[in-house]
Amino acid sequence: MSALVRTEPLPGEPPLLVSGDPYSVVVLLQGYAEPEGVDDAVRADGSVTLVLPQAWGLASSTRESPPEGGGAKTALEEVARGPILVDTGGPWAREALLVALAGQGVAPGDVTLVVGTHGHSDHIGNLGLFPGAALLVSHDFCLPGGRYLPHGLDKLLQLCWDCLLPARPACLLLPQACPPPSSVPFQSSRLSSAHLLQKSLL
Repeated sequence: MSALVRTEPLPGEPPLLVSGDPYSVVVLLQGYAEPEGVDDAVRADGSVTLVLPQAWGLASSTRESPPEGGGAKTALEEVARGPILVDTGGPWAREALLVALAGQGVAPGDVTLVVGTHGHSDHIGNLGLFPGAALLVSHDFCLPGGRYLPHGLDKLLQLCWDCLLPARPACLLLPQACPPPSSVPFQSSRLSSAHLLQKSLL
């Protein structure tokens, strides 16, 4: 594990709610990464975060599928109107995830979009709980039923290189603070789906 990457516990116990408009954010399960002593082994599980649009609580529980003729941007905007789950934790956290969602009044069938920040099992290990949700995992955007849409989110690589480095997370919150792309070398492996989604919805 890199000395540049460090995890710290969140203040308080999940669920941790950050209310906002038009979205509120709830950390459902707190992730961790702990060295396990031999051969650089690490015991880890990813955080699971729920993003709740304010309008979702006011809307009915019926959900429409994204329009067939629309492009990825239209579909992404449509699925972002319901509960969004960022990462699903590992398969060993299945029951804890279901209990945490229920505690927020959200059933797996209510989730309209699951964003997998990357392909590690402790981040996407419970994707199967959300067959009715659209999936944004790495560079794939897939609607329910296996319909993949080209999205152009990879073109956003040009927008903000420094956001991808552990030392400068501030521009995730303040995108206007991002330096020009030439100031940081390209490292696509550090680009996450969550970052691309955040950039596309701005």
